[in-house]
Amino acid sequence: MTFWGRLLLALRFARRELLAGELTVLALALVVAVTAMTSVGFFSDRVARGLTTQATQLLAADLVLSSNAR
Repeated sequence: MTFWGRLLLALRFARRELLAGELTVLALALVVAVTAMTSVGFFSDRVARGLTTQATQLLAADLVLSSNAR
């Protein structure tokens, strides 16, 4: 079987699965999985940035000098 024959057969199978509705469910599951992973990644990045900001503020507070002299 040639490359084009295989490609045509794969397209025919994909069309059949799309019409059956099973491929739609698989595509929807893929979209949900990618959305979930992206939102978890963004959330963990925000938490890491917040912790870093708080840690630098805490460390910088040790270096603050105050004086009454002008």
